[in-house]
Amino acid sequence: MSRRVRHPMVSFAMFLIVVGMGFVVWENRHALKGEKAGQLLDQNTRTEIQDNIYEAFEQDECFSGLRSNISWRPNEQRYRLDIEVEDGDLCEQKAKSLCEQVAQMVKQQTGVMATVVAFDAAGREVGRCVL
Repeated sequence: MSRRVRHPMVSFAMFLIVVGMGFVVWENRHALKGEKAGQLLDQNTRTEIQDNIYEAFEQDECFSGLRSNISWRPNEQRYRLDIEVEDGDLCEQKAKSLCEQVAQMVKQQTGVMATVVAFDAAGREVGRCVL
């Protein structure tokens, strides 16, 4: 059986291509890293926002409470908050407007966009607002 031998210039050309790609990546490493995580909320601001949400919606019969803390989503460059709504058709229809109102509150207090997702007691998503 004969073995096929690669010409040395082909190997050298492939080496130059790999080195060239490595050089391009090294020169553009700052652009490839992505953006920094952004300004995260401190504990006092976070509790203040959550208290304001509870105060604003304490009279609302559909708002049950917050399901999670406000969290920062670095890929989306926005905050996310999950809320719980009461069961029932009326509350499921009102869930999207609740999400919009809460997202507006978060945006006003932080200056950053927010995603608010509403869940019912069973854990099913019934509304979402990406502001």
